[in-house]
Formats: sequence, C-alpha cells, structure tokens
Amino acid sequence: MRKFNLENILGGMKVKWLAVAVIAVFSVILIGTAGVARASESGNNNANEKRLVTIYDDGTERTILTHANTVEKALNDAGIVTEKADDIEPKLDAKLTDTSTNIIIYRARPVVVIDGSRQIRVVTAAQTQTAIAEAANLTLDPADKTELKRVNDMLTSGGAGLQLIITRAKTVNLILYGNHLTLKTQAKTIAELLDEKNIKLAADDFINTETDTVITDNMNLEIWREGKQTVTAEEEIAFTSQTINDPTKEKGQREVRTAGVNGKRSVTYEIDMKNGQEVARQEIQSVEIAPSVTEVIIVGTKTAGPAYNPNGTHEEWMRAAGIAPENFAYVEFLVARESGWNPNAVNRSSGACGLPQALPCSKLGPNWNNPVVALSWMNGYVGRYGGWAGAYNFWMTHHWY
Repeated sequence: MRKFNLENILGGMKVKWLAVAVIAVFSVILIGTAGVARASESGNNNANEKRLVTIYDDGTERTILTHANTVEKALNDAGIVTEKADDIEPKLDAKLTDTSTNIIIYRARPVVVIDGSRQIRVVTAAQTQTAIAEAANLTLDPADKTELKRVNDMLTSGGAGLQLIITRAKTVNLILYGNHLTLKTQAKTIAELLDEKNIKLAADDFINTETDTVITDNMNLEIWREGKQTVTAEEEIAFTSQTINDPTKEKGQREVRTAGVNGKRSVTYEIDMKNGQEVARQEIQSVEIAPSVTEVIIVGTKTAGPAYNPNGTHEEWMRAAGIAPENFAYVEFLVARESGWNPNAVNRSSGACGLPQALPCSKLGPNWNNPVVALSWMNGYVGRYGGWAGAYNFWMTHHWY
C-alpha cells in the first residue's frame, strides 16, 4: 500500500490555491479592462470629448481641437472675437455634436449703397447684393441692375471699401392692342424694348412714337393694329350712396357709417382703329370681378321743435299745434285722461310719454316733452278715428285710444 506524505499533500494544496488566486486576479483585470473599454465607447458621446473644428474667418482658415460643445465656446477657445453685426454659420448658440465641424464667419464691413442720387452707408455682413440693399432698407425690382465693386477713394466713402451701385429699371406704360401693361426695362430705346420683350411689329401695326425714341421713366407707349379688334380692360364700378336720417342727431351733423368702395369689372370691347386712331368702340361683354360697397351716410335731423311758452295755456299750445278750435274740447278731455296735461309724463310700466302718451315714445322724436310737438303728432294720430270726435267716442267705449 502506498504511503501518504502529509507534506506533499499540503504542498499540492498550496499550488492549487495559488492557481485559483491567479485566475481570480486575472478575471478582475479582464473585467476592469472591459469596463474601461465600455467607458471609452460611451465617451464617444461625451460632451467633453475633443472635436475637430475648422474656422473660416474672412478668407483665413484655421483648425483647432476643442472640448467646446457650442460654436461660441469653440470660437472662444480659438481666441476669435466677433462683433454683433457679423454673420456666423452656424449661429453662436448652435450645439456641436459631430466630431468634425466647419464654422464660417462673415465679417461685417461698411458698404456705400448708391441708388440714383442717394448714397446710403451701411455696416453689414450680407454677402449678396440683394441682401446688402435690404440692409440699406431698399427694395429691388427684378429688373433693377446692381454692381458691387471696390471703392476708389476710401476717404470720401467714410472708410467703406465696397460700393453697391443700383441702376433702376424704367417703367413703360404700354397699351398693346388695347391691353394695358406695365413694363420694367433697362432698355435705352423703344427698339431695344421691343426686342427685349419680343414684340414684333406687323406691317399694319401703328406705334405712337419712333422706335429710336429714348425711353424715359413712366413714359406711355401705344401699339395698335389697323381694323377691328377686341380688347379687354379692367374698369371700376362706382359705388352708390345711401342717406339715412337720424332724428337723434343734431341737424347738419353728418357721419359715414359705411365707407363706399368701388367695385371692378372686366369688360371686353370691339374697337375699330384707323390710322392709329380709335374711331368706334362697342362693349360686347362684361363680367363683375368685385362688387361695389354702398356708402351709408347718417344725417342728423334733430331740431329744437316749434317754439312754445312753457307757461302758456292749453289753448295757446293747441293753436300752435294747428288744432282747429272746434276740437279744443275733445283735446282737453283726451289729454287730461292720458297725461293730466303734464308734458313730461312717462308711464313707468309701458314707457308711453308726453301729453298724448305715445307708445313707443320715439314716435314723438327727441323733443317729445314739447307740448306743441306732442299735440301736433296727436293731431295727425287721431285721423285713424276720423278725427278728434271719433277718437273721443272710441275712448268713451274702450277707455283708451
């Protein structure tokens, strides 16, 4: 039988434990290395990683490595100072997310804009001629010409090194076979204009000026063809007015409640031309494009009313109202029952007012408490009963009239 040696056994155990310890340490190292690798991978999206930024600044190019995460911080790292009027792409607050970014700085500089007799000095970073004109608060027509060039004398230009020269297009009001056109052109003569707009004159066409005539701004040009032809034109439809009398406004007061607006119509004519002159015109078609809006005018008609003596007698008031004396008794009776001869009487329940207790009160107008005005209205109102006697008889039966 084999003899066991305790020392050999213990020695073997030491070797085994040492191997286990080595394996454990190696595993920790591997795990730690993997963790570092993962941390490195996640660092690709870290805001603190370095980025390659190329800066184009007024014709110069510069590349830097930076931890900056915005355009403004990248420029600060590069020691580049910008002004408020400079144009920067991307904008200063733009985020930097890519590992490589281009930044372009358009430096603001003074430019003299020459528009006819006007000279406007602006400081702008605009690069296009249209944008420079906009910076000078100028609007360009597509037919206008512009030229951007160096300034010969910077002293006279106030230090500006560039000038934008605007040549405005001229306006020509053309009637072409009856059609009204507004043209913008840089042409110098009528012949150049016709060529520019591809207008070919036929043998029987008439033009109201020579083709070598120099074009002036807002000039009128007419081209007609001999014989009968149809032309279509847009014409205004004159608005109508409506007057409304308002007894609540003082006489002579005038107020436009609704402003009148002209309408528009498209009308076609047959025109007969001879020797360039219109000799006959007949309307053959008309279409309303936009309706006109009626003007509404409010006119005040309020008057002080017939004069009366507030301390006068009933008979004086009735005579002033044009009531015949033979009816005075009827009037005396009816008014006494309706208002007690109080010119300011108002029924609290119905709102009927004045001597006759008219309902609504507006029937008497603004001077309803003038007894002469009230009796004048009443004198006409009793006509529905055939007169004062009829009104009296009706009241006796119904206790109202």
